[in-house]
Amino acid sequence: MEQFNENEFKTNENDFEKFNILNEAKAFLKGIMNGKNIDINIYFRIFNTSMIICQSIPQSDFFIIGLVSLLFDIDNKKIFKSENNENLKLFFKDYEIDEETLNEIINNINIISNFNEDNNLKANTLEQCIIMDSIILENFGAIGLTKFFFEGGKKKLSMFKKEDLEIIKNNERLKEEKIKKKEEEKIKKKFSSKHSQFKEENYEDIKPKSIIGNLEEEIIKMKNKLYTDKAKLIAIQKQKFMFDFLKEFYKEIGEKQHIKEIEDKKNKEIEKEINRFTKKKNMELFELINQEEEKENIREEKKNALETEEEQKKLEEIFEIERGEANLRILEKKKEIEEKIEEYEKILTKDNNLEEKNNNKNIEESI
Repeated sequence: MEQFNENEFKTNENDFEKFNILNEAKAFLKGIMNGKNIDINIYFRIFNTSMIICQSIPQSDFFIIGLVSLLFDIDNKKIFKSENNENLKLFFKDYEIDEETLNEIINNINIISNFNEDNNLKANTLEQCIIMDSIILENFGAIGLTKFFFEGGKKKLSMFKKEDLEIIKNNERLKEEKIKKKEEEKIKKKFSSKHSQFKEENYEDIKPKSIIGNLEEEIIKMKNKLYTDKAKLIAIQKQKFMFDFLKEFYKEIGEKQHIKEIEDKKNKEIEKEINRFTKKKNMELFELINQEEEKENIREEKKNALETEEEQKKLEEIFEIERGEANLRILEKKKEIEEKIEEYEKILTKDNNLEEKNNNKNIEESI
């Protein structure tokens, strides 16, 4: 797992003090969880992932994110008998933290603690987005696989049932139909004033009956719950490993026809993520262009408000310089976005083309 660089956060003396408090929070967490039969490393991984995501978002508050990601369960009623965040307050009594920051930390901790029990809760702040993403990412990669098998074993699910392959296909078909109907309704709304309101039909998924069936569905659904670009990038990279595991599993049990479908899903997820990122970045360029167009309209209004042609001419000379600067900003933004998209695509497709050729060759040989 990638490790965050602590020094990147330390830009002033106050930041060093904040990291001292974060280290004290780790020690406090170890102490209070001692004897609770809980894997303390889960919280340290969530903390590490949260800080990695935080590094990619300059406007996020690493101190609040760090504390909440470590301490969100220290007053969890399933673990402790504490009331009114008394364990949290016990930790903070030795530190001088302003009331506004403390209230924000407590509020975020209460929300994240509930989210850890119910992954359907929505984030209200950037800090919550980052920590929720970090918790969801615990379900990806090798650790995610062990969780699937552990939870499936607790529920006494079978390892694999062939009927699940048909259930998964049917669920995917229903989902595509739902998306198609929503898109059709959007078009109706755009081009017609007399349109029927879209009604959310009950497309009820039939849940797969095995651990492998649930895994195949959930590794796609989980990524769709993520908020931040960095989390989505980490998820895609870990998804590859999980899809490769499924391909190997289906190969070993003789479901060779399904291997190609898994490979297609993996590539589709990569393509979807590249398209999402590209669209998001292009929107940044469109927003800048719109801002510059609004400035141009203001320029024209100012020029037209002048009484003499000479005054207008002098102002136009100033405006020409401003337009040149605006065009330069747009060109620089365009270049920056193109580079980011290219870099993002390179990361996601790294070794994938060669891998795909080898996989297709192996699939053909095995069928």
